[in-house]
Amino acid sequence: MDAEFASGLFHVVMGPSGSGKTTLLNLLDGSLNPEKGVVKIAGKPVSDFALKDLRGKVLARVFQDYRLIPYLSACDNIRLAQQVAGTLDHNPDTAAELLQRLGLGNIADSRADQLSGGEAQRVAIARALANKPKVILADEPTGALDKDSSNAIAELLGELAHELDVCIITVTHDPAVADVADRVLEVSECKLIEKNSSKPAGKSCGGLYSATFPNSYDTLSSVIISVSMRIPFWYVTQ
Repeated sequence: MDAEFASGLFHVVMGPSGSGKTTLLNLLDGSLNPEKGVVKIAGKPVSDFALKDLRGKVLARVFQDYRLIPYLSACDNIRLAQQVAGTLDHNPDTAAELLQRLGLGNIADSRADQLSGGEAQRVAIARALANKPKVILADEPTGALDKDSSNAIAELLGELAHELDVCIITVTHDPAVADVADRVLEVSECKLIEKNSSKPAGKSCGGLYSATFPNSYDTLSSVIISVSMRIPFWYVTQ
């Protein structure tokens, strides 16, 4: 599998159940290791990052089931992510500012278990943004939402990718999410294929990606994630 993902864009990966979409996200965030090859973020292998920096500051994840702490307020769920990453003391107002930006200023003090599905997912997105990551990986972020909430979340992810110059990679079955994406890819036979194209999602050379990627995080639409790997077959088929 060879692919590039640029910053400042909303990338959507589609495919049937069991095709390896979630496995791809787990490989991108270092939870799994490829059988062969390498995943790089801004030119640096994922394996070279300290885990705390990788998960706290370089990338963040958004899940279908939100994974908020139910007895904490919306604001405190976000602050907890900052505390774990060591950024809370330097940016104490981030949580309130993010909730305001995402239209949730009025529920900042509400417990997570009192929120609607759409509100909870927006809080989860705010939490993902709290430490200013360069990459957000979203696993079926609209899967538990109604149609209106799904459309709103999809549009929000696209807006945030452009506004904050973040690389957002979402795996989904939801065509409404694909409709607002900058780029749609499909997992097919352990390959990422550009939708409506037979071309793979990256340049290949002897089956492995061969290119030099920029080290800067700040260039709009620069390649921030490069993938050249063989996915372990047993993970794809689970």
